[in-house]
Amino acid sequence: MAEIKERLEEGEAAVEMVRIKENHQVYYGDKVRYVAFIITKDMALPKLIEWSIPGNDLEDKFFKYYRSAIRFRLKDTLSYKNYWKPIEDNLPDDVRTIYFAPDGVYHLLNPQTFFNTSTGQYLLDEIDIRFVPTISIVSTDRDYELKLASLFGYPTYIDNPSPPDTTHTATSRSNLLTNEIYGLPGTKVEVEKIRDILKDQGIDVFLFVEKEVNKKNIYANNRSDISSVR
Repeated sequence: MAEIKERLEEGEAAVEMVRIKENHQVYYGDKVRYVAFIITKDMALPKLIEWSIPGNDLEDKFFKYYRSAIRFRLKDTLSYKNYWKPIEDNLPDDVRTIYFAPDGVYHLLNPQTFFNTSTGQYLLDEIDIRFVPTISIVSTDRDYELKLASLFGYPTYIDNPSPPDTTHTATSRSNLLTNEIYGLPGTKVEVEKIRDILKDQGIDVFLFVEKEVNKKNIYANNRSDISSVR
């Protein structure tokens, strides 16, 4: 921690998310909870905060709400409170830059898009978030060596899609809701190009497409140096 504090400047903080799988004394449990470690230059010890919202809800119903708000371009009034407010409440007022190491469902979120209903601003306009694989790299002056990347693209939204309705043009939200969502072939082209670029740089790449794009594989590969979900 001392090295991390030494590297941080005034007005900066390091935040590392941790996804914890709870186990019962007798049987293997399926409950999940989220905590975060916060470090600033002036802290004597790291601050540990725990989400009061069950981790299973963060990964299920609240994540579905976040995804739907983006998909249908709705104003998201909940995600800031659910995913970011516990961090904000424990940051010094002068912090304007955060080195943020995500874990679990946070790999599927973009905190910069969270809308703060108290200020009427997006997080992008309030604070500079710099994503890092782990906050430990903040403590070193050497270049960070990228060795492994996990790329996810062209997800399968529907296993057996029915033919699209070509008789109506989807111009309203109700029409969008009644039509099935089909694949996005452009994302497959994107991740394949990214894979080729990274391989040219000597980085090992795991590529996941179609049905391989799922929470199980994303969580299993969440410690890669580079993670990208297209």
